[in-house]
Amino acid sequence: MKQFILGIGAALVSISKKMSLIFAMFLMSCASAPVQKNTQDDKPAPQKQEAIILPKAEFRVGAHTKLFISVYNELDLTDEVIVLPDGTIDYAYVGKIVVKDLTPKQVEYKLTQILQKDYLVHPQVTVKVKEFGMVYVLGKVKSPGILKLVEQETVLQALTSVGGFSDGAQRKVIQVIRTVGGEKKMFTLSLKETQGGGLDLVESLYLLPNDTILVE
Repeated sequence: MKQFILGIGAALVSISKKMSLIFAMFLMSCASAPVQKNTQDDKPAPQKQEAIILPKAEFRVGAHTKLFISVYNELDLTDEVIVLPDGTIDYAYVGKIVVKDLTPKQVEYKLTQILQKDYLVHPQVTVKVKEFGMVYVLGKVKSPGILKLVEQETVLQALTSVGGFSDGAQRKVIQVIRTVGGEKKMFTLSLKETQGGGLDLVESLYLLPNDTILVE
């Protein structure tokens, strides 16, 4: 009986040693196994840069802008006027009014103050832009010259309107010259190649009256 018990004890010790060895090997395999990355957290491959169109500049009246002015219940004061090169309009009974560099809302306010002072009580004035004026497209384009804007266009839309680039154009940058507060500012816009083999602007901007586009 004693020998039988001793035999069982020895067997249990042997089994315990084997289990400890198996457990140790399991821990080693876990430590050496490569850590799998979560593919969902991987950043996507960078995509080709798309053209950026800057927000519309607040439109300000300039030479050759055509305005429709209406006053509620006053047909004699409803009129279409074109801004003259000196920045004025000739309006109804009022005569010449300077409107250059004003927004349509500012023109409304100015006319309201004038009419309210000398002509009407609480006039309701509305000013809408019928034509946005003119810009100049110069350099290596197919039809350089003056471009009349019936709506506020981007530089690229204006270039399309004059037929695009002519032979010999460098097709790298386009320059826009704009007068702001009596000072000339220059915007340099870079061109990039599109997937279809054409050209687009990395950044574009909306034109204002009397802007000059230069293509070299």
